Amino acid sequence: MRCRNEAPAVAEVQSQLGDEVTFLGLPSQSDDIQSMVDFVEETGVGEFDHLIDADGVIWEELGVFDQPAFAFVNDNGEVDVNVGALGEEELTSRLEALIAS
Repeated sequence: MRCRNEAPAVAEVQSQLGDEVTFLGLPSQSDDIQSMVDFVEETGVGEFDHLIDADGVIWEELGVFDQPAFAFVNDNGEVDVNVGALGEEELTSRLEALIAS
């Protein structure tokens, strides 16, 4: 449910910064593709790609254990993971700092 609450902010920030950074949605560990499709359609986050991590390998690699979570990856491949909601203002700030670096 928390990702659902965060989705409008993510969609808005993506509409503003999507030309400068790549957004990728990664739902919880599930092979229920229809649930992901429904979530994307219902929350307005369909402007960027989403993939299924059915076995949880990506989540584990990133150290993500709860939703929502954000993984910020710079041009050098360094990853900074934030577990928890950010909101539109903080997400924008984090991405603008990533763009500037």
